[in-house]
Amino acid sequence: MKVSDVDVEMAILDLTTEDEYLLVQVGWALRSLADETDEENAIRAGQAALCSLLLRDEVRMYTTSPESAMDLQTALQIAGDPESWRRPGSWDNAIKVLATKDGADRYYGSRSDRTKPPDT
Repeated sequence: MKVSDVDVEMAILDLTTEDEYLLVQVGWALRSLADETDEENAIRAGQAALCSLLLRDEVRMYTTSPESAMDLQTALQIAGDPESWRRPGSWDNAIKVLATKDGADRYYGSRSDRTKPPDT
């Protein structure tokens, strides 16, 4: 099944608004989106979608040790590197992806079957 770029973006927003996901976990989830057994195709789709989301400030990327937000240029470089989407040699340097308020608003605004959680 061929999925659109928007489908991939919305899948990333679904993950990153509901919980904390590492970049490698986002990649794993995208493989199942289209029953994609080819890791390379899943990574390419994820790279394009994640870069679009980053450029629109709908997601941000963070280092996990120490936890710190990445600047846009660094995040785009990491998102564009296929090796970043694979299991890290150490979980200490894993990259976290989180939706921003704009990303959550887009996600919840597109889902008529969900109720946006209250602001905390």
